[in-house]
Amino acid sequence: MTDPLISLKDVTKYFPIKEGLISKTVENIHAVDGVSFNIQRGEAVGLVGESGCGKSTLSRCIMRLIEPTSGQITYNGDDVSRIPRKEYWRKVQMVFQDPRSSLNPRLSIGYSVGEPLIVRGESTEEVKKRVTGLLEIVGLNPEHYGRYPTSSAGGSVRGSSSARR
Repeated sequence: MTDPLISLKDVTKYFPIKEGLISKTVENIHAVDGVSFNIQRGEAVGLVGESGCGKSTLSRCIMRLIEPTSGQITYNGDDVSRIPRKEYWRKVQMVFQDPRSSLNPRLSIGYSVGEPLIVRGESTEEVKKRVTGLLEIVGLNPEHYGRYPTSSAGGSVRGSSSARR
């Protein structure tokens, strides 16, 4: 068995409750407490649980949007706290549960989907070609590239004939 792509060992995240003039911590909210698991290369993982159980907080820790209180997160065997955030974010990205609330309504669908490619330095032509291909894979027509998320109500968008089979 190969080494995991991402590994979490006893990851904990507490949010302090402070009060008083000197902001003394009087209590901690235990958002995530001792989570451990591995993600292998090529493996798709879904994080499931009750509302308020710490899924988003754990995801934010994995993405380094917030730092864990304790524990260790590694990527390719390297401690993620030692990898520059921008470098790490080029390799690891989060897929949000609800795409309608994930897409910026002020940006076109094509720009939003292509933004990771733009960040990686892909040419405008290559971005458009790849994004158009991705839109077709998920059943959207190429003209959706220039549309905005609010112009496509959930379930009412018709894809290409090949996607409807």
